[in-house]
Amino acid sequence: MPSSVLLALVVAAGVLILMPALAHRYDTALRGQAELRASSMRVLPRERRRRTVPSGGPVRPPTSLIVPAAVRTAHGVTAEGRDLTAVRASLVREVLDGAGAGAPVSGARTRVRVRRPANGNRPTSAVPIPVSAMPVAANRPVSVVPAPPSARPTVVPAAAVRRAAELQRARRRRLVLILAALVVGQAVVGLFLGAAFLIGAVVSAVVAAGLLGRLRAVAAERQKREAQERHAQALVARARAHRAEAFVRRALRQVPAGADREAWLGSEAVGAAAGWLAMPRAERERPARDVVRVLAAAGREVYLAADGAWAVRPVAVATRDSVRRDAVARREARAAEARLPRVVNG
Repeated sequence: MPSSVLLALVVAAGVLILMPALAHRYDTALRGQAELRASSMRVLPRERRRRTVPSGGPVRPPTSLIVPAAVRTAHGVTAEGRDLTAVRASLVREVLDGAGAGAPVSGARTRVRVRRPANGNRPTSAVPIPVSAMPVAANRPVSVVPAPPSARPTVVPAAAVRRAAELQRARRRRLVLILAALVVGQAVVGLFLGAAFLIGAVVSAVVAAGLLGRLRAVAAERQKREAQERHAQALVARARAHRAEAFVRRALRQVPAGADREAWLGSEAVGAAAGWLAMPRAERERPARDVVRVLAAAGREVYLAADGAWAVRPVAVATRDSVRRDAVARREARAAEARLPRVVNG
């Protein structure tokens, strides 16, 4: 087999192997879909709200329906500003009775027009009934609708990323093995059949060497980027640990004079507070009692919300000084060996 045919086969095999990557790189549709999946933008659909009642007016008027405080209907129902449901039911019955008495033509629509009093003629005891909070108009603002699941950016898990990287490395390794086998085969055949196969082997060797150099450069760039990321994370962790140690030292300086600092707060509490403060803010959980003691010594308090959320906030200077003075006074007033008073429930 001539070397030109073998070279054509090699090129065809390389194109087939690299076809998925080339399609994702140069296909505009696939690139657009990938950009939409990776983007954080939201689409505001401009769709008209479907009508549920056939009528000439808006389904939900933007203003409130004004009902007087005392409405006396044909059935003798008096609302007095409280039983608005009864008022509405009685008005509907009046309309239906009037439509039945008038005997309108079958098939024709009966339109009921509600007249609203002007601002000056409205009673002072009127009770507004909100009908709709969203204005209905031709140029109404676009409502923010949650995007469909297909348009939302998907979070790719780490396992999928690792699996894709392994597949890419396997594909490149397969291509290198094919080129190496081709070079060896052409060299062996060239020794027996002619110099044309040797020329093809040289060309295949040059292509393989170029591919290996390119892959090596990509791997070196990736390793350099990962090393930079690890170095940056190490610097951030070191700075966080330094700030935690500084915070703990500032808390220890608030210990009363003459008392052992770590014994006053507890060595375990100091270590737990330093470890808790050194953690990233997103990974912190609700602090334990020992950590709360160190935070209180440094002028911080843990605020618990009704929904279970918590936050650490500074305490006012006057409150902190008064609490510290009271604590020191209680410690000085009661000796360490004194027994606690007995409590009798009377």
